Amino acid sequence: MSMLSTRCCCLVACPLLRRWVAHEKAESMELYQRAVKSSDLTLCPVGKNAESYRIYEALSLGSVPVIEDVSPKEACEPAVERRLLLANNLAVPSGDRPKSDHVSGPHRLLKSLGAPVIYIKRWEELTDIIEMEKQLNLQQLVERRVKLLKWYSQFREVLAEAFLVSLNKMAKQH
Repeated sequence: MSMLSTRCCCLVACPLLRRWVAHEKAESMELYQRAVKSSDLTLCPVGKNAESYRIYEALSLGSVPVIEDVSPKEACEPAVERRLLLANNLAVPSGDRPKSDHVSGPHRLLKSLGAPVIYIKRWEELTDIIEMEKQLNLQQLVERRVKLLKWYSQFREVLAEAFLVSLNKMAKQH
C-alpha cells in the first residue's frame, strides 16, 4: 500500500476478514462495516458472478464501489431489471437515462440507472484512480458520499416499488 498517501482513507485493511468465515460473528460484521464506512472506495472484484453483495454493501455505507467490469467465465443470462422498471412506468433514480435503452454486459441495472460507481476493466487502472482520489479535498469527498447515499436510497425505493407492481400484476393474472 505504498502508493497511498498519508490520507489513507481509500482502502482500509480488515484483518479479521481476510478470509470468509462460515459463521459470522457480530464483532467481525461490525468491524467490516466500520472499515467500509470509513473507506472512500471499496474494491469489488468479479467472482463466480459479475455482481456481488459487496457492491450494495458499499453503496449502503457511502463508499464508492470500484467494480471490475468484466463478465465471469459462467456469464449470467441477460437481466430484465431495466425493462421491469420501464414496463411499470417507474422513474429511475437521479441521473440521466442512458442514450439507449439497451445496456449490455455485466452490471446492467447499475449502469442503466446511472449508479455512482467506478468501473474498471483491469486492476492496473486502480493506480490512476487512487491518484485522482488524492486530488479530492474533504468537501468533495463529503459531497460525493452524500450524493451516493441519496442515490442508493432512491434506488432501493424504485426497486421496491417495481417489485410490488410486478407482484400485483402477477396476482391479477391468476
